[in-house]
Amino acid sequence: MDIVEGSIAASASLFSGVAAVAAWRAARQANQNARTANDTAAAAREIAEQVAKIEQDRHHRELTPVLTITQNRSRGTLQVPLLEIRLDGPQALGHLDQVTLEIRNSRDLSEAPVLGDGRDAEERNATIWGPYRFRPGVDHAADERTVVLPGLRMDETRPVTLDETYPPSGYVGGLEQWRLDRQVGQFLLWVRCQREGHEPWSLSARMNRPAVTVGGH
Repeated sequence: MDIVEGSIAASASLFSGVAAVAAWRAARQANQNARTANDTAAAAREIAEQVAKIEQDRHHRELTPVLTITQNRSRGTLQVPLLEIRLDGPQALGHLDQVTLEIRNSRDLSEAPVLGDGRDAEERNATIWGPYRFRPGVDHAADERTVVLPGLRMDETRPVTLDETYPPSGYVGGLEQWRLDRQVGQFLLWVRCQREGHEPWSLSARMNRPAVTVGGH
């Protein structure tokens, strides 16, 4: 091989090396661009999901049911305590598929002291420490604490019969004092509203006056 041929071969080798380096750099840049594009797409999807969730939550809040719960003491010719539940809005909601009412104790009694072998605690926890209980088997009452209404239309009022509660066996003062202590009629009510296609709405009503309105946004 003469000098000219050697120069040509060296030049070719040099250009091949340069081309290889350029190709490697181009491939690396392409990979980086692809990763950047993937990261950008993932970030865009995440933002879109967050925006959709915010919009979904906003729509859910706007559809929060508005209920008026009224205490009454007459049902036709009968003089019995009852609740009347009316769906007042929003109009866009239309109706509810199910409304669950649960009578709660006005305060947490789980740590209250008890005597005996544990049965006192069971009785204490089963006692409704308030003026009223539901009547099981009447007006869709599942038990003394819970009523499950099968749907409620806009502006519809549903009555639910109440009974006065009884004290636990160890209560000092007897039935008369129990009723006297609770004659003000205040009690706490949890309300769970369900409509197909929506997450449930959980509301609470402290029944400290004849009519209480809960819900809305």
